[in-house]
Amino acid sequence: MAEYAYLVGYDDDDEVGARRGRSRRKGRRRGRRAPPGLKPAPQAVEVRKLPPPRRQAFEAANDRFQVMPLGNVIVPGLGSAQLVARVQREIQGNRVSLVAIDTVSGLSTEAILIDDLKVGTVSQLAGNTSLPLSTFSQVATGIMMEMTPAPAGIDITVYLTNLSPNPVAVSGAVVGKTRGNS
Repeated sequence: MAEYAYLVGYDDDDEVGARRGRSRRKGRRRGRRAPPGLKPAPQAVEVRKLPPPRRQAFEAANDRFQVMPLGNVIVPGLGSAQLVARVQREIQGNRVSLVAIDTVSGLSTEAILIDDLKVGTVSQLAGNTSLPLSTFSQVATGIMMEMTPAPAGIDITVYLTNLSPNPVAVSGAVVGKTRGNS
């Protein structure tokens, strides 16, 4: 037996271990039942791993954060307006900063709602309700987003509504990674 085991690659100890393993597996297959009155053991919960994080669309060595001004607009009292800026260098926005000044009092106002924020024709908001201007305030912390990458020539548009009877001047900027030199 030892000579045959040598030729096949097994020795006597491995053969005995294999037999024991087979008999143990048979016992598991028979499906032992729990005595009456006992609950079966809980089934193992499947643990799902999170997918790896998406890679940034911009990862070249010459990428850097830059500011793209959105310009300014005067939103009439109880009216609507749009801030529109055309992208000059490919950018992926990470933060939008907006400020609104009441033209009558000269003070900062929160009477502006942001109805939508679009890169080209793609909305960057997850819902369809308006946001207060304070969401994109200059002093807001932790307000980061991953906007759709905008190639040169695409418009970034912010749709605004004024809740105040006074005209309000709104200006803003987008901060994000740009691609390319200079």
